[in-house]
Amino acid sequence: MYKFSVAIPTYNSSDYLRECIYGFRKSKYINEIIISDDGSDINELKKIRRIIQKANKYFNFEIKLIENTENSGAFINKYKLIQASSNDWVYQIDS
Repeated sequence: MYKFSVAIPTYNSSDYLRECIYGFRKSKYINEIIISDDGSDINELKKIRRIIQKANKYFNFEIKLIENTENSGAFINKYKLIQASSNDWVYQIDS
């Protein structure tokens, strides 16, 4: 059976992230979620960390966060996510 990585790029979009992540919680095909934040302000980053911390309690796998210190743009951020994925199959969804 194939396993999938879910790659979620973010930039000041914590309001939508929780719903996006929790939509995958019962999938038996996904074994990792990676979020790459593209230089959001500190308050947004704190919200993202809290969302991930809470979600990790309910998932059978870890949700990882890549924190970029500067904004590199959507394309580069998505490319970094694909590189960081451990699976051959990656589902990329915007937050």
